[in-house]
Amino acid sequence: MRRIVRKGNVLLEEQTEADRQRMAEMLATRQVPGARGVDRHFWEGMILNNGFSNKKTVDPCEPEIRAEAKAAGIETSGKIFMGCLARPGMGGGDPLAWVADISDARTSAKIQGKNLSGITTFRADVPEREPDSVRLAPDLIEEMMQRELKNNPEWAKDLEGLRHFVIEEYGSKP
Repeated sequence: MRRIVRKGNVLLEEQTEADRQRMAEMLATRQVPGARGVDRHFWEGMILNNGFSNKKTVDPCEPEIRAEAKAAGIETSGKIFMGCLARPGMGGGDPLAWVADISDARTSAKIQGKNLSGITTFRADVPEREPDSVRLAPDLIEEMMQRELKNNPEWAKDLEGLRHFVIEEYGSKP
């Protein structure tokens, strides 16, 4: 629990040792923890070289890759080339390799079935599946059947009919 301390006319919240350690770490790394997957980090350093690479020196392949993109009719302004997203044999002429932000990179990876890790994470090998479409979960059907049997014991003669009644009465409508 934190203490409130009076310093002159000002009330201050006293820092704990953990707070001081966290602050020292942030100042040392010059980065706020938990800032992963944001476009600012994606673009950090990219602007130095016409949005081409995160190196301070020009990539020797840059002119060739840009020429391939231009020949393929790809608009590269405001985009960066991510070689890991280029399909084999297409190089700079692959429109899926030129991305403007993290969502573009994820979309490209999804289209191609590729995994991404780093500033953003995307797992192509984990299929996105639709939830099973059921009108009423089996455990709820049983629970509602028991309730209906308590209220109306005549249902004991026709359990299958009771089951259909419960689904129609309490289940989602098709």
